[in-house]
Amino acid sequence: MHQFPNKKAVLRALIEYQVEHFQAFYGTQLAAARQSSSSPVLASRNATAREATDPDLALLRWSTARGLSLSVTLGICPLSEDERNRLFERLLDDGAWQGTSAE
Repeated sequence: MHQFPNKKAVLRALIEYQVEHFQAFYGTQLAAARQSSSSPVLASRNATAREATDPDLALLRWSTARGLSLSVTLGICPLSEDERNRLFERLLDDGAWQGTSAE
């Protein structure tokens, strides 16, 4: 968090990252849908909604990241910056979450 002057800047950066990620994913889906669908906008929106193959796991990951961010913002996070960064990296690593569903 040293690169951010205050908590508001951290939150702004997190939101901007999420917006950029969504726009990139949506744009990729839209470009692909234009080649194979008569309704490319509808097809790309459906693909975006289905991005999470395991909705429960996606919600769990999102909730965990949100909780970590909120505890840092409120100044009550018991984890060090290194621990938080490591956990955020793990949350962002889709490969680390493959094959974790209990079937």
